[in-house]
Amino acid sequence: MSKTDWYILQKELEVLDLWFNSLGLSFNVEKCQSISFSRNRNIINYKYLMNCSSINIVTRKKNLGILFCPNLEFLYHIKTVCYRAIKMLGFVIRTSLEFKLCNSLKALYCFLVWSLLEFSSILWNTFTATDYSHVERVQRRFCLSATFILKIFHPSPLQTSDE
Repeated sequence: MSKTDWYILQKELEVLDLWFNSLGLSFNVEKCQSISFSRNRNIINYKYLMNCSSINIVTRKKNLGILFCPNLEFLYHIKTVCYRAIKMLGFVIRTSLEFKLCNSLKALYCFLVWSLLEFSSILWNTFTATDYSHVERVQRRFCLSATFILKIFHPSPLQTSDE
């Protein structure tokens, strides 16, 4: 973004502010936020003004459940979603310790845990192995817990067929 772009946007904000004032309305500048998106390492954050007050500059912004970062990467969002999914998985495991049917356990997992991981995944699809490993960790934890809850024999990788 160049200085001229910043200047044009600042003028547009001033016109918008004047229009609101002509209608007898005003912006709550404390609720307004600014974020700049760029793949460059050095992001230039320009200060914008409305009503002679500075608009807050933020480094992360949540919009429709997606966490956006200035570098356009979703690692922080993926970590946050996986953390929420692991917490929900803990709830599912605690409440289903007496379950005997695989379908009921699977239904709880799909509705309460997997839905968290799937929400808007088309936007933040796991592009890197690191991102993918965070999602895989939740799935592996469910599989291990399901084998314990349903009392399914699961040989460890160290055991051989001779034993």
